[in-house]
Amino acid sequence: MRFIYTKAFAIFSTCLVVLAIITFLQVKGYGGPIQAVFVNAPRPVAAVVSGLARPVENFFSAIYNLKKIGAENAQLSAQVALLDAQQYQASVHAFERVAALRPDYADAYTNMAIVEIAWEKYDDAKGNLAKALALLAGDPRALYYRALVERNAGQISSAITDLEAMLSKYPRSKDGLRELGFSYYQQHEYTRARDTYVRLQAVDPDDLAAHYQLAILYRRLGDKQKAAIESAKFADQKDDPTAGIFALAFLRKHPEVAGESVVWHTHDLTGDPKQPLKIEYKYIPGAGI
Repeated sequence: MRFIYTKAFAIFSTCLVVLAIITFLQVKGYGGPIQAVFVNAPRPVAAVVSGLARPVENFFSAIYNLKKIGAENAQLSAQVALLDAQQYQASVHAFERVAALRPDYADAYTNMAIVEIAWEKYDDAKGNLAKALALLAGDPRALYYRALVERNAGQISSAITDLEAMLSKYPRSKDGLRELGFSYYQQHEYTRARDTYVRLQAVDPDDLAAHYQLAILYRRLGDKQKAAIESAKFADQKDDPTAGIFALAFLRKHPEVAGESVVWHTHDLTGDPKQPLKIEYKYIPGAGI
Protein backbone atom coordinates (compact mmCIF):
# COMPACT_ATOMS: atom_id res chain seq x y z
CA MET A 1 0.00 0.00 0.00
CA ARG A 2 2.83 2.39 0.85
CA PHE A 3 4.40 1.66 -2.55
CA ILE A 4 1.13 2.55 -4.27
CA TYR A 5 0.91 5.89 -2.42
CA THR A 6 4.54 6.70 -3.26
CA LYS A 7 3.99 5.90 -6.92
CA ALA A 8 0.78 7.94 -7.05
CA PHE A 9 2.56 10.91 -5.47
CA ALA A 10 5.38 10.64 -8.01
CA ILE A 11 2.90 10.57 -10.89
CA PHE A 12 1.04 13.56 -9.48
CA SER A 13 4.26 15.53 -9.01
CA THR A 14 5.30 14.72 -12.56
CA CYS A 15 1.95 15.96 -13.84
CA LEU A 16 2.39 19.24 -11.97
CA VAL A 17 5.84 19.76 -13.45
CA VAL A 18 4.52 19.03 -16.95
CA LEU A 19 1.60 21.37 -16.45
CA ALA A 20 3.94 24.07 -15.18
CA ILE A 21 6.07 23.73 -18.30
CA ILE A 22 2.94 23.85 -20.47
CA THR A 23 1.75 27.00 -18.73
CA PHE A 24 5.15 28.63 -19.15
CA LEU A 25 5.17 27.81 -22.86
CA GLN A 26 1.66 29.23 -23.22
CA VAL A 27 2.75 32.48 -21.59
CA LYS A 28 5.69 32.63 -24.01
CA GLY A 29 3.35 32.28 -26.98
CA TYR A 30 3.55 28.58 -27.80
CA GLY A 31 -0.06 27.85 -26.96
CA GLY A 32 -1.01 26.87 -30.54
CA PRO A 33 1.25 23.82 -30.93
CA ILE A 34 0.45 22.67 -27.40
CA GLN A 35 -3.27 22.93 -28.07
CA ALA A 36 -2.83 20.85 -31.24
CA VAL A 37 -1.19 18.07 -29.22
CA PHE A 38 -4.13 17.93 -26.81
CA VAL A 39 -6.66 17.98 -29.65
CA ASN A 40 -5.04 14.87 -31.16
CA ALA A 41 -4.75 13.14 -27.78
CA PRO A 42 -7.37 10.59 -26.62
CA ARG A 43 -10.48 12.34 -25.30
CA PRO A 44 -10.21 11.13 -21.65
CA VAL A 45 -6.57 12.18 -21.45
CA ALA A 46 -7.26 15.56 -23.02
CA ALA A 47 -10.18 16.17 -20.67
CA VAL A 48 -8.17 15.34 -17.55
CA VAL A 49 -5.17 17.40 -18.60
CA SER A 50 -7.37 20.31 -19.63
CA GLY A 51 -9.18 20.24 -16.29
CA LEU A 52 -5.90 20.28 -14.39
CA ALA A 53 -4.20 22.82 -16.61
CA ARG A 54 -6.72 25.60 -15.99
CA PRO A 55 -6.16 25.98 -12.19
CA VAL A 56 -2.41 25.59 -12.64
CA GLU A 57 -2.44 28.29 -15.33
CA ASN A 58 -4.45 30.56 -13.05
CA PHE A 59 -2.00 29.92 -10.22
CA PHE A 60 1.06 30.81 -12.27
CA SER A 61 -0.71 33.85 -13.75
CA ALA A 62 -1.45 35.07 -10.22
CA ILE A 63 2.20 34.58 -9.23
CA TYR A 64 3.30 36.53 -12.32
CA ASN A 65 0.89 39.40 -11.57
CA LEU A 66 1.95 39.56 -7.92
CA LYS A 67 5.58 39.70 -8.97
CA LYS A 68 4.78 42.51 -11.41
CA ILE A 69 2.81 44.46 -8.79
CA GLY A 70 5.63 43.96 -6.30
CA ALA A 71 8.14 45.38 -8.76
CA GLU A 72 5.91 48.40 -9.42
CA ASN A 73 5.40 49.04 -5.70
CA ALA A 74 9.14 48.80 -5.11
CA GLN A 75 9.72 51.34 -7.86
CA LEU A 76 7.07 53.69 -6.43
CA SER A 77 8.65 53.50 -2.97
CA ALA A 78 12.05 54.28 -4.46
CA GLN A 79 10.61 57.26 -6.34
CA VAL A 80 9.07 58.80 -3.23
CA ALA A 81 12.27 58.32 -1.21
CA LEU A 82 14.45 59.80 -3.95
CA LEU A 83 12.12 62.78 -4.45
CA ASP A 84 12.08 63.50 -0.71
CA ALA A 85 15.89 63.44 -0.79
CA GLN A 86 15.86 65.84 -3.78
CA GLN A 87 17.62 63.25 -5.92
CA TYR A 88 15.77 64.44 -9.00
CA GLN A 89 17.63 62.61 -11.74
CA ALA A 90 17.49 59.27 -9.92
CA SER A 91 13.81 59.86 -9.12
CA VAL A 92 12.97 60.50 -12.79
CA HIS A 93 14.85 57.34 -13.72
CA ALA A 94 12.82 55.35 -11.20
CA PHE A 95 9.58 56.68 -12.68
CA GLU A 96 10.84 55.76 -16.15
CA ARG A 97 11.23 52.18 -14.92
CA VAL A 98 7.59 52.16 -13.85
CA ALA A 99 6.55 53.52 -17.26
CA ALA A 100 8.55 50.71 -18.87
CA LEU A 101 6.74 48.15 -16.70
CA ARG A 102 3.34 49.67 -17.49
CA PRO A 103 3.37 51.85 -20.62
CA ASP A 104 -0.36 52.53 -20.18
CA TYR A 105 0.08 53.93 -16.64
CA ALA A 106 -0.61 57.66 -17.04
CA ASP A 107 0.44 58.55 -13.48
CA ALA A 108 3.99 57.40 -14.22
CA TYR A 109 4.39 60.30 -16.64
CA THR A 110 2.61 62.70 -14.30
CA ASN A 111 4.96 61.69 -11.51
CA MET A 112 7.95 62.32 -13.77
CA ALA A 113 6.54 65.78 -14.47
CA ILE A 114 6.17 66.49 -10.73
CA VAL A 115 9.85 65.73 -10.21
CA GLU A 116 10.81 67.85 -13.21
CA ILE A 117 8.75 70.78 -11.94
CA ALA A 118 10.59 70.58 -8.62
CA TRP A 119 13.80 70.33 -10.67
CA GLU A 120 12.70 73.40 -12.67
CA LYS A 121 12.86 71.47 -15.94
CA TYR A 122 9.51 72.75 -17.16
CA ASP A 123 9.92 71.80 -20.83
CA ASP A 124 10.53 68.17 -19.89
CA ALA A 125 7.56 68.28 -17.52
CA LYS A 126 5.35 69.63 -20.29
CA GLY A 127 6.22 66.69 -22.54
CA ASN A 128 5.49 64.10 -19.87
CA LEU A 129 2.19 65.75 -18.97
CA ALA A 130 1.20 65.60 -22.64
CA LYS A 131 1.89 61.84 -22.57
CA ALA A 132 -0.15 61.43 -19.38
CA LEU A 133 -3.13 63.29 -20.83
CA ALA A 134 -2.88 61.32 -24.08
CA LEU A 135 -3.25 58.12 -22.04
CA LEU A 136 -5.89 59.50 -19.67
CA ALA A 137 -7.70 62.47 -21.20
CA GLY A 138 -8.94 65.05 -18.71
CA ASP A 139 -7.01 63.59 -15.78
CA PRO A 140 -7.39 66.23 -13.01
CA ARG A 141 -3.96 65.54 -11.53
CA ALA A 142 -2.18 66.02 -14.86
CA LEU A 143 -4.26 69.12 -15.60
CA TYR A 144 -3.28 70.68 -12.27
CA TYR A 145 0.44 70.26 -12.87
CA ARG A 146 0.15 71.31 -16.51
CA ALA A 147 -1.44 74.53 -15.25
CA LEU A 148 1.64 75.17 -13.08
CA VAL A 149 3.91 74.65 -16.08
CA GLU A 150 1.75 76.92 -18.25
CA ARG A 151 1.69 79.68 -15.65
CA ASN A 152 5.47 79.50 -15.31
CA ALA A 153 5.67 80.04 -19.08
CA GLY A 154 3.37 83.08 -18.84
CA GLN A 155 0.39 81.25 -20.34
CA ILE A 156 -2.01 82.37 -17.61
CA SER A 157 -5.19 81.90 -19.66
CA SER A 158 -4.30 78.28 -20.45
CA ALA A 159 -3.47 77.69 -16.79
CA ILE A 160 -6.86 79.07 -15.75
CA THR A 161 -8.62 76.80 -18.26
CA ASP A 162 -6.85 73.71 -16.91
CA LEU A 163 -7.47 74.65 -13.27
CA GLU A 164 -11.16 75.26 -13.93
CA ALA A 165 -11.40 71.86 -15.66
CA MET A 166 -9.71 70.21 -12.69
CA LEU A 167 -11.98 71.96 -10.19
CA SER A 168 -15.07 70.89 -12.13
CA LYS A 169 -14.23 67.36 -10.97
CA TYR A 170 -12.77 68.22 -7.56
CA PRO A 171 -14.45 71.50 -6.52
CA ARG A 172 -13.12 71.31 -2.95
CA SER A 173 -9.46 70.94 -3.90
CA LYS A 174 -7.61 73.49 -1.78
CA ASP A 175 -4.53 73.45 -3.99
CA GLY A 176 -6.65 73.94 -7.09
CA LEU A 177 -8.61 76.84 -5.60
CA ARG A 178 -5.45 78.45 -4.28
CA GLU A 179 -3.68 78.30 -7.64
CA LEU A 180 -6.76 79.42 -9.58
CA GLY A 181 -7.25 82.41 -7.30
CA PHE A 182 -3.61 83.44 -7.76
CA SER A 183 -3.88 82.99 -11.53
CA TYR A 184 -6.90 85.32 -11.62
CA TYR A 185 -4.90 87.78 -9.49
CA GLN A 186 -2.05 87.70 -12.00
CA GLN A 187 -4.58 88.50 -14.75
CA HIS A 188 -5.85 91.45 -12.67
CA GLU A 189 -9.27 89.81 -12.48
CA TYR A 190 -9.66 90.82 -8.87
CA THR A 191 -13.35 90.01 -8.48
CA ARG A 192 -12.89 86.44 -9.73
CA ALA A 193 -9.77 86.06 -7.61
CA ARG A 194 -11.69 87.24 -4.52
CA ASP A 195 -14.58 84.85 -5.21
CA THR A 196 -12.16 81.95 -5.65
CA TYR A 197 -10.40 82.65 -2.34
CA VAL A 198 -13.80 82.92 -0.65
CA ARG A 199 -14.55 79.44 -2.01
CA LEU A 200 -11.23 78.32 -0.56
CA GLN A 201 -12.17 79.72 2.84
CA ALA A 202 -15.44 77.77 2.70
CA VAL A 203 -13.31 74.62 2.49
CA ASP A 204 -10.63 75.74 4.96
CA PRO A 205 -11.44 78.87 6.98
CA ASP A 206 -7.87 78.99 8.33
CA ASP A 207 -6.03 78.88 5.01
CA LEU A 208 -3.23 81.43 5.35
CA ALA A 209 -2.89 82.09 1.63
CA ALA A 210 -6.57 82.98 1.45
CA HIS A 211 -6.27 85.47 4.35
CA TYR A 212 -3.17 87.05 2.82
CA GLN A 213 -4.54 87.37 -0.70
CA LEU A 214 -7.98 88.52 0.41
CA ALA A 215 -6.41 91.27 2.49
CA ILE A 216 -4.81 92.57 -0.72
CA LEU A 217 -7.83 91.95 -2.94
CA TYR A 218 -10.36 93.63 -0.62
CA ARG A 219 -8.09 96.65 -0.40
CA ARG A 220 -7.82 96.90 -4.19
CA LEU A 221 -11.57 96.48 -4.51
CA GLY A 222 -12.11 99.33 -2.04
CA ASP A 223 -13.39 97.29 0.94
CA LYS A 224 -10.98 98.47 3.63
CA GLN A 225 -12.96 96.96 6.50
CA LYS A 226 -12.81 93.41 5.16
CA ALA A 227 -9.20 93.95 4.17
CA ALA A 228 -8.36 94.82 7.77
CA ILE A 229 -10.20 91.75 9.05
CA GLU A 230 -8.32 89.41 6.72
CA SER A 231 -5.01 91.11 7.51
CA ALA A 232 -5.60 90.64 11.23
CA LYS A 233 -6.45 86.96 10.74
CA PHE A 234 -3.28 86.45 8.73
CA ALA A 235 -1.15 88.16 11.38
CA ASP A 236 -2.76 86.04 14.12
CA GLN A 237 -2.41 82.68 12.36
CA LYS A 238 0.94 82.95 10.59
CA ASP A 239 3.90 81.05 11.99
CA ASP A 240 5.52 82.62 15.05
CA PRO A 241 9.33 82.61 14.65
CA THR A 242 9.72 82.40 18.45
CA ALA A 243 7.45 79.36 18.82
CA GLY A 244 10.45 77.01 18.76
CA ILE A 245 11.72 78.46 22.05
CA PHE A 246 8.44 77.64 23.79
CA ALA A 247 8.20 74.24 22.13
CA LEU A 248 11.61 73.14 23.39
CA ALA A 249 10.84 74.41 26.89
CA PHE A 250 7.59 72.47 26.89
CA LEU A 251 9.19 69.22 25.68
CA ARG A 252 11.94 69.44 28.30
CA LYS A 253 9.29 69.62 31.00
CA HIS A 254 7.22 66.80 29.46
CA PRO A 255 9.62 64.03 28.39
CA GLU A 256 6.71 61.57 28.26
CA VAL A 257 5.53 63.18 25.02
CA ALA A 258 8.88 64.26 23.59
CA GLY A 259 8.81 61.46 21.03
CA GLU A 260 5.24 62.01 19.87
CA SER A 261 3.19 64.60 18.00
CA VAL A 262 0.78 66.20 20.45
CA VAL A 263 -1.85 68.93 20.45
CA TRP A 264 -0.55 71.85 22.49
CA HIS A 265 -0.23 75.60 22.46
CA THR A 266 1.75 78.22 24.37
CA HIS A 267 1.22 81.85 25.28
CA ASP A 268 3.87 84.25 26.49
CA LEU A 269 2.02 86.32 29.07
CA THR A 270 4.86 88.85 29.46
CA GLY A 271 5.22 89.92 25.83
CA ASP A 272 8.98 89.39 25.84
CA PRO A 273 9.90 86.50 23.47
CA LYS A 274 13.61 86.61 24.47
CA GLN A 275 13.16 86.39 28.23
CA PRO A 276 9.60 85.34 29.01
CA LEU A 277 8.90 85.50 32.73
CA LYS A 278 5.74 83.48 32.62
CA ILE A 279 4.51 81.01 30.00
CA GLU A 280 1.07 79.48 29.91
CA TYR A 281 0.89 75.92 28.50
CA LYS A 282 -2.27 74.37 27.26
CA TYR A 283 -1.76 70.63 26.83
CA ILE A 284 -4.20 67.74 26.65
CA PRO A 285 -2.50 64.46 27.68
CA GLY A 286 -2.91 61.74 25.13
CA ALA A 287 -4.17 64.06 22.41
CA GLY A 288 -1.70 62.86 19.81
CA ILE A 289 -2.01 63.69 16.13
